[in-house]
Amino acid sequence: MTSSMQICDAASRLPACPRHVEPFTRTRRVRIGDAGVDRTPRLDGVARYLQDIGYDHLEVCPDGSAHQAWIVRRSVIDMIRPISFGEIVTLRRWTSATSTRWCSMRVRIEGSEGGLIETESAAAG
Repeated sequence: MTSSMQICDAASRLPACPRHVEPFTRTRRVRIGDAGVDRTPRLDGVARYLQDIGYDHLEVCPDGSAHQAWIVRRSVIDMIRPISFGEIVTLRRWTSATSTRWCSMRVRIEGSEGGLIETESAAAG
């Protein structure tokens, strides 16, 4: 199975983080294991970033140990501007919607050279 990302147009972009929300933030470097032959992150690399920041976030949440078994039901990954191998990326994660049985999390991935990937994942617990 092959996968590729296409550039997303401005009309279909996900909404920005609300001003009253302080996102959970981490940085990392785009490594060779996450990039394809075109030097941009592969979909599985982006999915790994989402999983890693999710677990990092749970480690600092007061009740994080009670919520480690969420099943991702749907993910949207929009490449707005390409990110390249070797760049430092900043990941910002926040909750976009919740209920007692599901949640929707946003992660914005910004590259040090101007690249941008927007994501949203819906999970059930």
